[in-house]
Amino acid sequence: MTQWTPSGTIAILLLITLSASAQPAARIALELDPAQAHHCQIKLLAPGEWEITTTGNDPHVFTAPIPAAFTPARHHNLSFEFASSTGTSSLQVFLVPPGDEKNSTKSAGLKITDPWSPHTIDLKNALNQTPRKPASLRIDLGNQPGKIIKLRAIALRETNAEEREIERAAIQKREAQAKRDAAIAAYLHRTYPCAITRVEVTADQVKIGGRLTGETTDLSLAELPVWRNAAASGPFTTTPLRSNAEGTFTITLARREAGRDRLLSRWAIVRQRGADQVLASAARWADQVQAEWEPPPARLRSRKGLGGFHAGTNMPVADLDELGISAVTVNIVLNDLFRTTRVDRSLPLPQLDRQPPRRRPAHRPAKVSR
Repeated sequence: MTQWTPSGTIAILLLITLSASAQPAARIALELDPAQAHHCQIKLLAPGEWEITTTGNDPHVFTAPIPAAFTPARHHNLSFEFASSTGTSSLQVFLVPPGDEKNSTKSAGLKITDPWSPHTIDLKNALNQTPRKPASLRIDLGNQPGKIIKLRAIALRETNAEEREIERAAIQKREAQAKRDAAIAAYLHRTYPCAITRVEVTADQVKIGGRLTGETTDLSLAELPVWRNAAASGPFTTTPLRSNAEGTFTITLARREAGRDRLLSRWAIVRQRGADQVLASAARWADQVQAEWEPPPARLRSRKGLGGFHAGTNMPVADLDELGISAVTVNIVLNDLFRTTRVDRSLPLPQLDRQPPRRRPAHRPAKVSR
């Protein structure tokens, strides 16, 4: 039977203490150095808490030397809590040395907030470009005087679980975007054996014409709705195709299908290869759309015209007649006419029987002509 002695107990406790101290710190606390403030005044409010008042257009502060326990690969997140009645126009953190633009990280300005709010800036990219560990950090607080910011709990720390999940999602998004971009580039540079040669949209029909080459028994016409990426793989909604002796075809489809308007659809020829469908032509938008209204052509009274006229402003409209100007161009910004949510005095344009969500506008609603 093993006998436990007091000395054995002390040895075990000492081993546990040494093991705990050997674990690298997850957080490296930082202090500000008031002696290195530029275009700002620093007041110590409490241990680890400062109030900064900017006095010029290049306000920045330096941290005291970073503790030796700092490991760039681990502690790349600069975090702190802040409170401000003014906010800042921007925020930028420089690694010192070298202290240049290349070895810095920009962040959005600090917002107006009370009470305290957390803020984190990931310095990983800047740290990866620096050949040696920085001795301190320079924190630039915008470019305006008269800003008041309180800072506390400044530290370089490890990435937490929530940030790791955000980073993982961001990596997946970048990889998916790179894959999509490569597919689009390949689609644009590929030569196809067949072609859609014309798409005409009338009030109730879509007429598609094209040219087929080679074996045609496995070819079909595919519809690509406006939200569909032309470079994406199938399956597609298809219609069988048959060409004439010249190898051309014309097919007429209903413009509206299952409550959806095909006006903004693209059309392509696809080939069936086993269970897969591959593009045999580039996709084509509508070449011609029948207008709902066809006003008679305007007849100009003279050759004099004016560009960039803004209707509904204080421009001297009466001068147009005195100058003999018979026509003006008026720019209409489509962004002001279309929204993803419904507002007052708007006309909903449902797709697939889905009505856009209604939201009361925070600003004056755009005027929409009926």
